[in-house]
Amino acid sequence: MLVDWGPRRLDAALSDIRRAIDKSMKLSLLTISATTVLLIAGSLTYLRGGLGTPGELPVANIKTKLSSSAADSRNRANNKNEKTAEVAEKLNTVPPYSPPISVPVQVVFEAPANMTITWDTTGNGTFDSEPLMSPDRQNLSSGVIYRFQLSNIPGRRDTTLYPTIEVSSVTPRTESYLKYNAIPIGFTDSDLDQVAAGNFLTKVIYMPDPKFTEDDNSATATLVSYRLAPGVDPIVEADRRGSIFAIIRMHNTNPVIAADAPTVQSPAYGQPMSGD
Repeated sequence: MLVDWGPRRLDAALSDIRRAIDKSMKLSLLTISATTVLLIAGSLTYLRGGLGTPGELPVANIKTKLSSSAADSRNRANNKNEKTAEVAEKLNTVPPYSPPISVPVQVVFEAPANMTITWDTTGNGTFDSEPLMSPDRQNLSSGVIYRFQLSNIPGRRDTTLYPTIEVSSVTPRTESYLKYNAIPIGFTDSDLDQVAAGNFLTKVIYMPDPKFTEDDNSATATLVSYRLAPGVDPIVEADRRGSIFAIIRMHNTNPVIAADAPTVQSPAYGQPMSGD
């Protein structure tokens, strides 16, 4: 059957077709928009912990966070490399050795009075210095060990002793005291009795720390080996209590006897003694 498509009916049909197409396109756009929204929402839900919060622009925020994270990683790597290089430099660098500077230090021989004091100035065991009579003073160098000879000791005229006196290096703490004061050196009757009995004597003169200072607030203190408990080193103990000025070591051997002096030889095992 033929339909009469007049101008009006044709226009109406075309209008219906256009409306149908428009409606279909709108539905398609809505579907696409809904899908896009769902995808973005899912992405934000997945990335919300570190890359976004509601109300922010997702793409811009993600780019910002990723750039910041990359920068932080680079900074951490650079810091780690710098620390590693610093440690390696410290391990490979040996500080130059600076020996302590020897400065003049004065000592005063206080007791016993009227004994004769000489010391070895050449290292050949001759004790060739000008003699002192106690009490008297002498300038020595810090950081040096000296060997002295004590003779004409009152009440012990037949006894000659050969102590060594080690003058400690000057430290910032002892410098001020030693600039205006002498180190006191003295020997009591108990000291001399110990040596006469064959005991090795170590005597340390030191500057006590405030917590170890006696009631008289003395600037110097003394530790002697035979007055300490067995096994206690007076040098270590004095160093623990303060700053050491000098260390005196003394025994009853005679270093003047030359090393190549004749030595009495014992007979061989099984041989008779001389004169038998």
